[in-house]
This record gives sequence, structure tokens and C-alpha cells, in this order.
Amino acid sequence: MSTRQAWTSALWVATRKELREIVRDKRSLYVLLLLPIVLYPLLLVGSLLAANAQVTKLAKAKHVVWVQGLERLPAELRERLSVVQPIPDQPEKKFRLELEEAPPEFLAEAPEVSEWDEALIRQRVAAILPAVPELVRDQTASFEVRYNGARDASGLVSRGISRSIQEWRESLVAARLEEEGIAAAALRPVESVRVDRGPPGALAARTLSLLVVILALSSAFYPALDLGAGEKERGTLETWLLAPVPRVVIAMGKVGATFLLALTSAALNLLSLGVTFASASRFTPGGLEELQLSMGLGVPFVMLLVLVPLVLLFSALSLALATFAASYKEGQAYLTPVMALGTLPAMAAALPGVDLTPSLALVPVLGAVLLMKGLLAGTASALGTFLVFGSSLAYAALGVRWVAALYEREEVLWRPAAAQAPDLF
Repeated sequence: MSTRQAWTSALWVATRKELREIVRDKRSLYVLLLLPIVLYPLLLVGSLLAANAQVTKLAKAKHVVWVQGLERLPAELRERLSVVQPIPDQPEKKFRLELEEAPPEFLAEAPEVSEWDEALIRQRVAAILPAVPELVRDQTASFEVRYNGARDASGLVSRGISRSIQEWRESLVAARLEEEGIAAAALRPVESVRVDRGPPGALAARTLSLLVVILALSSAFYPALDLGAGEKERGTLETWLLAPVPRVVIAMGKVGATFLLALTSAALNLLSLGVTFASASRFTPGGLEELQLSMGLGVPFVMLLVLVPLVLLFSALSLALATFAASYKEGQAYLTPVMALGTLPAMAAALPGVDLTPSLALVPVLGAVLLMKGLLAGTASALGTFLVFGSSLAYAALGVRWVAALYEREEVLWRPAAAQAPDLF
């Protein structure tokens, strides 16, 4: 057997051994591999259904609105305010309002000089119209709508009242134009229409690419922690180091096992989130077109290809820091800041106006997130894909080289829990 074949065989044996170590912990395996398939559809679709159910529940109730000077309220406006529509895209969600004259004690409290209204705070009413202005020709009458922003029902009622007043204003304008013999189109000599002809799902592309990278980072967290600090804490690292294989093979086996498990988890996350976003609008009565995704069959495969060096980088970095730690608790202390720092470039990619450029393609993590966002939105280029993949592969190679170097250092492998931790800063 040649030297190359011997190394390959030893690396495969080491990788299988580390995979068995991880697979034995069934709870971690369920969290990493099985939970994403069920959790994310339940979270997104379930939250959408729950939100619609709550709005439907609020729409079935009657909401009291106090009006100071109710007898002066025009009949047409009063009829419009009996049923209002707070959400423009959901006409089936209409709120029934019960208009009442503001009681004398409310007027005696002089609420206009207070910072808040007790009636709104105590949830006695959903909204208050403190005055009904007189309609004077050639003057603008202003309606003040007071509500409690801490209550969803009050906020929705105030929006519905404002929409009804605006619709009533348009009907008044149309009636006055008709009296003067002026066509209503005279007030709109020019108008613009925005037509989005790009692939749907710009918001979904930004959100999905961010989530996939963050979840890929978290997928490498626990396997690396178990194979690094966990093995030191269990006292099994010494036996493994006595095996007749080079230490670099042991290091590569740990990296390979962490990488395979993290990549599998990332692929499942990508599949689960993609299906969830693609079908999310079907589970809501009003529809959420901004969550729809339109992608070719090759886009998920390219995204998975981009994730390969990125997951390898995350696996190597996580394993390197976990190797420094002498205990599982200490390893969590090292890796938790890495989780926070790793999400910053991913979050920066979601900022407005941040698009993939040749320079940003070379930034770790940020370039990968921008590329995946571009792939989902249909704006990615072949040059950007090549730069992101190449740079991520180079960073991953440096991370793997760091892990291999650590397994040649005795002070790192045999560091007891009572020894001084390395100064990472």
C-alpha cells in the first residue's frame, strides 16, 4: 500500500470514528438534523396563521370609540365609521366600531393638557376623537384620532378610522368637483405606476440567505465543541492520540466529521427554509407576495456549492477554538463570541444598498451571503460566484491548517482545566 493510500485510509477511519462519537449523542443529532425540517415551517407558517387568527378574533369584537360632539359628526362619515378596514390588503378583516358620546367626566379631565388619556390606558375605549371640526369651504378640517399604541386593537382601530376619513374626504372632493362641473381627472393630470418586473421574493432572498449562513455557523458549533473540549473533558483524547496514526490525520478526521454533519444540517436548513418561504403565502388569507421565491432548479445547488467552503471554514474555526478549551463550559465561552461575530457580516449583507462587488466578494461570510442573496434575486454573476467560492475556499484552507497545527502542540492538547486560558486578544 502506497503512502497516499495509507493516509487516505487512516483519514477515513479517523473521520468514521469521530462521526460515531457525534452520532452516539442522539439528542444533539435530532437538534441538528431533524428539528430544522419541522421547526422552521412551524415557526413561520404557524406565526402567520396565528397572527391572522388573532386579527380575525379582534375583527369579531365591537370596539368602542368616544367622539366629543357626536351629534355634529356628518351622517355619511358616521356610517363609514361603523365598519372600518384597518388592513388594506385584507378586506375581509373589517372592524365594527360603536361610536359613543364622550362622557362628561372625560371632558372634565381636560385630556388635551395631559400626555395620555386614562380611558385609553384602562382599555375602556379603543380610540378617541376629541373634537369634530366644522366643515368650512376652502378650509381644511383636521380630525385628531387618539389611540393607545401599546394595544394592537387600538392601533388597528385608529388606522381603520384614518382610512375611512380619507375615503370620505375623496367622496367630498368628488362631490364638490361635480357641483362645479369639473371632471375628477382634472386633479390627477399625471400619475405614475410602479411595475416590478424582477424575480419575486427580494425580501425572502435577503432573509433566507441571512438565516442559512447563521444556521450553518450554529450547525458547526456543537459537533466541534463535543470533539474538542468534550473529548478532553471525557478523558478519551489521550487514548485517541496513542493510535498509530499521525496527529494531523486525527485533526483532519475531526474536521471532516464536523464538516459532514454541519453541511448535512445546512443542506436540510436550506431545503426546509426554501420550501417554507416558497409556500408561506399560501397559508395566509391575505397572501404575502414578498415572501414568494422564484428560482430555477440550479439555484439551490449553486447555493449549496457556496456553502461547502463556508461550512468548512466554520467547522475549522469552531474546532480550533474548542481545542483550546480544557472543558465543555470553557469551550462555550470561546465559541459564543464567535457566534456573535460571525453573524455581523451576515447581518451587514441585509442592509439596503449592500450588493455583491469584487471587493466585497473577498470578505469572509459577507461575500457568501451577498452571493446567495443575488442568486435568489437573480442578480448574481459568474465572476462574483467564482470570487466568493475561491476566497471562501482559501479561508477554509487556512482554518484547516490552523487545526492541524494545534494538534502538534502538546501544551494545547494536554492543557488541564486549571491552567491559564489562552489570551485570544
